[in-house]
Amino acid sequence: MTSSLPEYSEYSKPVQERDNSFEFLYKYHRDAILRLDCQGMILYANDSACSLFGMDRHSLEGHMCSNLMTHNEWSQTEALIKGAEESLLPNECDVLTQKGRVCAVTAFPILANKKVSGFFLNYHDMTEMRRAEEKIAHSSYYDELTKLPNDRLVMKKLEKITSEEIVRTAIIKVNIDRFKYINEMFGKKTGDAIIRQVGQELRKLVPKQYFVGRFFNDEFVVIVESLEDTEFFYSIASELARGFKKRYLSEEQEYHVKVSFGVAIYPDHGTNPDLLLKKSDLALRISKESPLGTYSEEKSQAIERRYYLQKELMHALKRNEFLLYYQPQYDTRTKHITGMEVLLRWKHPELGIVSPAEFIPIAEETGLIIEIGKWSMQEACRQLRYWQQTACPTLRLSMNLSVKQFYQPDLVPMVSSVLEENGIIPDHFELEFTESLSMHNSDTFLRTIRELKNINIHLSIDDFGTGYSSLSYLTQLPLDKIKIDRSFVQKMLSSKQDEIVIKAIIGLAENLGLQMIAEGVESQTQAAFLEAHGCHHMQGFLFSRPLPQEQITEMLGKQYIS
Repeated sequence: MTSSLPEYSEYSKPVQERDNSFEFLYKYHRDAILRLDCQGMILYANDSACSLFGMDRHSLEGHMCSNLMTHNEWSQTEALIKGAEESLLPNECDVLTQKGRVCAVTAFPILANKKVSGFFLNYHDMTEMRRAEEKIAHSSYYDELTKLPNDRLVMKKLEKITSEEIVRTAIIKVNIDRFKYINEMFGKKTGDAIIRQVGQELRKLVPKQYFVGRFFNDEFVVIVESLEDTEFFYSIASELARGFKKRYLSEEQEYHVKVSFGVAIYPDHGTNPDLLLKKSDLALRISKESPLGTYSEEKSQAIERRYYLQKELMHALKRNEFLLYYQPQYDTRTKHITGMEVLLRWKHPELGIVSPAEFIPIAEETGLIIEIGKWSMQEACRQLRYWQQTACPTLRLSMNLSVKQFYQPDLVPMVSSVLEENGIIPDHFELEFTESLSMHNSDTFLRTIRELKNINIHLSIDDFGTGYSSLSYLTQLPLDKIKIDRSFVQKMLSSKQDEIVIKAIIGLAENLGLQMIAEGVESQTQAAFLEAHGCHHMQGFLFSRPLPQEQITEMLGKQYIS
């Protein structure tokens, strides 16, 4: 923005006869103002001009502009003056002064008898404005936390590569695993410190001629242009991924962090930025199994299915797509059903029944398991109440708890509320958890277990013998039951080692005064072996597969196992 000076129709008096009113008008103007004659001599300089050029008035007035400016500065000013002289109109351009200031300079021609008798030069200092603009422009393309190029610059770089059909280029997606968990557990300050250090390490390890940018939250992108030997590149990139630092510090606290790398190659795997980023992201998911993931069509299909399931899972509860199946638990002495294990199923409108082994880990990872678990418990307890009222008053319901469910803050009050709402006696409700669950947070685990026991529900260790709990630790838990894992049951007749494990678990349960149940029983021989050694509660395909509630209702009415 420049200040416009009035056109002077008459101004031909010598400097020493300058009009006092003119001097007063411009002396204190915030813009620097010079008046030149037609040869470029300075006839007048105001206070702001003295400040801009770093000279007093006597060092400016009476001297040629060309002698006081750098060559470039005078070349620009001379061209500006010439343009004003030819057009008889103000002429403007940006000039960098020798003092490093950026000024918008306007040359105003002074007319006397319709002829140019000199010029006013008006210098409007734009330095701070330009710096602010540069800062805004820089922040638009650079990440404030890491000082690396941001997602906008990453996309511009990829658009340039793909539009100009530059030779083969590698796009490496770099991801900090479980960063959301780090942020939630340890706070944003720690998360930011880790992001910053990962960015610094990337920039240090990747040769300077290659592009490194922060793409999104916990993701970075490395772009390696002019690939000649792809196999050699893969070997070097694998070494980089393998050697990447695993520990990071924040406020003197050390954090173990895994960083994954996934590579897609232009033009082999895509010819536009979005597709290349998608392929590198798919490669990144593959890299969970190795230091450096490379794009593979076959593996990517499995990952894309997982993404699809994750997206669909978000709406499954609202769309009533979940079903509960029940597997009877059988007492071989009384020949009666004593309990039901609740098993979740997902009936997708297009995919059909989706295996729990496929969708439960996704629900756990995304946190959806919390709401799904609450729905399952509410629905199962409602069904249990119906069965108790119509067929089996002492029937017990057993449900599994995942890590995420177990450590939800409102677990105990939620269980109490569901039981109360459905009129279920706590003694008829059992929660199963794996022994490895205690490894996540032993203090919280013990506290929660004791709080659950205080509301008088039954507690059972699922898949016993497959985890890592010590026997001394086991004695601290207020347990009611041990569930023998199916892997031991299936091999106990052919493996002496598994037979010994089964006998040891049964002996342990008896000595600790705990109930026991074997899962995965599929043959009469297995059932007979278990009975002979003192285990009389079983479940498995020998007795019944998991069934929907309608078939279980019929079964309870007849009290037989199909």
